[in-house]
Amino acid sequence: MKRLLLATVAPFAALAIACGGGDADEDEGAFFELSTAEDAAQAAMLVPGDLPGTGWEITAEDEEGGDNFDFVEAAKDEPSCSTFNDLSALSDMGGLFGSTDEDKSAGWSQVELTRAAAGAVLPTSVEMEFEVAPTVADVQGSWKLVKDFFSSRDLQNCIANVVTTMFEDQFSGSGIQLKLEPSQASGTPPQDGASMAFLMTMNIAQVSTIEAQMEMYFWPYANAKVSAMVMGMKTDVTKTLVDDVLTAADEKIIEAEREY
Repeated sequence: MKRLLLATVAPFAALAIACGGGDADEDEGAFFELSTAEDAAQAAMLVPGDLPGTGWEITAEDEEGGDNFDFVEAAKDEPSCSTFNDLSALSDMGGLFGSTDEDKSAGWSQVELTRAAAGAVLPTSVEMEFEVAPTVADVQGSWKLVKDFFSSRDLQNCIANVVTTMFEDQFSGSGIQLKLEPSQASGTPPQDGASMAFLMTMNIAQVSTIEAQMEMYFWPYANAKVSAMVMGMKTDVTKTLVDDVLTAADEKIIEAEREY
């Protein structure tokens, strides 16, 4: 299920990357050199010692993709996704979201860290993705026009309805029921970024109920783009944890830019 949710939000991470970041005047002295962009991307990644508490371990590095679930295609049949479908079409045409040409990436890295608490049904996980673009302009783009959309209930309702419908179709008769609904993000994204959050409620054969929280954050820094996700049991995804993760990630990126 976790990989499915990651595959679901992947199109929005891609759109955020295409859109870019904050005002061009912000951090205008910062820049990731293209010749060392791969090194910077690796240096920017979180490691277990960056996260609060103990028990964290790296469970994935530089992995792309998830399930073979095509959210963009599924969204075409969901009435609540009309705005997303319009913007997605513009992205395909190189419009509002600009180019998403993979060749424009100068450096990329990804890491997933997991902590399994004793007795927890679902481990807590943190995932971070970082990409360097050739120019600051590639990052700045039209973020100011679309940032609010990434944080809007309109988009979150679209995602929640598509995933809930998909689950009902694929697991009908299994005794497992899942509902995804928009939730409140507990943290504030660095660098004037955007966020989205979801509460996932799973009922298993009307015997057990599991509540999980997933929070996604997107932000820019100089000519780089960042996404971070925190997911786990609702009681484990606390504001303190999320704030610590976002602070650590932002600090690692700033340090990597200064070094490279």
